[in-house]
Amino acid sequence: MDDYKDGEILVNPQTGERIQLVRGEWKPVLADLKDRATAISAASSKSELPAASGILRGLQLGARDLMTGAMGLPALAADVATAPFTGARNLAVAGYNKLTGGNVPSQPIIGGTGQQFQSVLDAAGFPKPESDTERMLSAVTQGVGGAATGLGAGQALSKAASPMAQRLASVLTTAPRTQLAVGAASPAAGEATRQAGGGPIAQTAAELATAGALSIPSAIARVPQTATTDQLRAASGAAYKAAEQAGAVFKPAAYDNFFSSLVPDVRKAGFDVGLHPKAAAVLNRLESEQGKPQTLENMEILRRVVKSAAASPEADERRIASIIQDRLDDFVSKAGPGDILAGNAPVAVSELQNARKLWSQASKSDAIETLIDRAKLSAPNFSASGMENALRTEFRALAKNERKMRLFSEDEQETIRKVAMGGPVENAMRFIGKFAVRGPVSGGLSFGTGAMLGGTTGAVVIPALGEAGRYGASLMTKRNADMAAALMRGGKLSKTTGINRDQLAAALAAMGAANAGQQ
Repeated sequence: MDDYKDGEILVNPQTGERIQLVRGEWKPVLADLKDRATAISAASSKSELPAASGILRGLQLGARDLMTGAMGLPALAADVATAPFTGARNLAVAGYNKLTGGNVPSQPIIGGTGQQFQSVLDAAGFPKPESDTERMLSAVTQGVGGAATGLGAGQALSKAASPMAQRLASVLTTAPRTQLAVGAASPAAGEATRQAGGGPIAQTAAELATAGALSIPSAIARVPQTATTDQLRAASGAAYKAAEQAGAVFKPAAYDNFFSSLVPDVRKAGFDVGLHPKAAAVLNRLESEQGKPQTLENMEILRRVVKSAAASPEADERRIASIIQDRLDDFVSKAGPGDILAGNAPVAVSELQNARKLWSQASKSDAIETLIDRAKLSAPNFSASGMENALRTEFRALAKNERKMRLFSEDEQETIRKVAMGGPVENAMRFIGKFAVRGPVSGGLSFGTGAMLGGTTGAVVIPALGEAGRYGASLMTKRNADMAAALMRGGKLSKTTGINRDQLAAALAAMGAANAGQQ
């Protein structure tokens, strides 16, 4: 050690590396370490490193895109919630800059949360897409991530007790496969248009056209074929006649036993003469029929008496009347041979139930068809939105009428609200349809907005998109009304299924592999 001076360089005979004496210790030469790092960096730039680095980049890109897509809806909600504060801040900043000559930047009202999230991803080291292929895959993955977030939120809300939350869940989970397809294809169309040299207007048009092409066919699925309202009425009349011909007559003792057991049950349910006067009148009428043979025709009349009380505006009286109606129906439908004085009870009861069902379907169908006919008459009064707005107006009035809505089942009420409120696709098309030219005001808005966003091209594209949106919204709203009428007539409507998590996981894994394969 004493023979060497600090800083002297030798060659290590065992490794062949150069070593230098630094403060009494032999260490690798610093310049050699720098040269080695430079060589490694050069090898990396020439793709001489293992392929694992490309796979890692692909997985990181996929993770970034999925997180970006998943944050789309929450970020928008955050932007909307903080918009008043952001706007106030921007006004204050503008005033400060004007007074002091400063250059403090304002914050975007919509999009600020998303930009902050992107900054977080940058700081965490997630790469950004660089090539056209990577940008295309990123657009698709972000779209699917956003659609999956909406579907997941809808499924979570579906378990909530709030009716409002459940209705929102129904909107968010509508046609999940279509949502995923639109989420993937629509951004891809916009990105492809950008890569082909299209401007913002052309990109938006490509995205909307793709979304419409995928969404509208599922939204205007074929209305199920059913019997007409007149056919249902005729069939109901025939069933009533068949029930009468069966000639079922209930024994007085059977009817008396029914009434004797009904009274204590109703009292246990909280019946009070003063609180429930209509239900009291029904019980008095039923009591007056004791000791008499009861024909099926007379039992149907008594049922109508009970239903009049069940239509009371008082919720508690409706509850008591419904109990009476259910007990009366049970007596008729479950009568045994010992309860029958004459006639064929099983046939009579079966025909009676069928007649009631058919008559109910005919009555509900007639109510919906009346709304559609009234909308046709009112459509010219809505110069900008025509039939679509006329239908919504008529169905909205029905949906707000609690008394009338009680006549419909839950599924039937949902179809009525679907016409009145529209679904996500219908409402999106309706918004776009506001740019259709229907007069000087709408024309100025449409052409002006298009020219401002895209010059001459925008002034042509925006009104055209408005026409397409208006047509699509009218078509889908009319289809919703026809579906409601078909459901009233006994048509079977397909139920929206939840998202298939296995299929979604497989799709996302395939996208991640595709990202990695491009490295």
